[in-house]
Amino acid sequence: MLIYGKEIRENVKATVQLAAAQKKMAMTMTIIQVGDEGPSAAYINGIRNFARDVDIEVNLMHFAAEVSEAELLQKMEELNRDAAITGIMIQKPLPPHINDNIIVNAMDYRKDVEGIHPFNLGRLFDQGTGREAHHS
Repeated sequence: MLIYGKEIRENVKATVQLAAAQKKMAMTMTIIQVGDEGPSAAYINGIRNFARDVDIEVNLMHFAAEVSEAELLQKMEELNRDAAITGIMIQKPLPPHINDNIIVNAMDYRKDVEGIHPFNLGRLFDQGTGREAHHS
């Protein structure tokens, strides 16, 4: 089986552009990066290029590797409440003193651009069963 990354990327671009046009609103994503992992910079640049192509503004919140989990949770709550932020991405890996699950769970699942929040993962797995996911 061959996977054509460029074709997939172009399909995703078209889908995002259509969604943005239908909503008739600006889309703004914030990337949370902690520390300076080498490959992270290249990945973030790729995301910025993609976002530029589909007219999405990208903000990078870069924290020192020593940032506390409490400080990250506070920033996540601010992003959740900010109506101008339509998407959030957490650049991993996070330093060992920060519990990834706590940070991911603190994110508003509706702003999760990667589908890593447990609610979104549940929806993904539930699609395979043919049942509709429910939340309260």
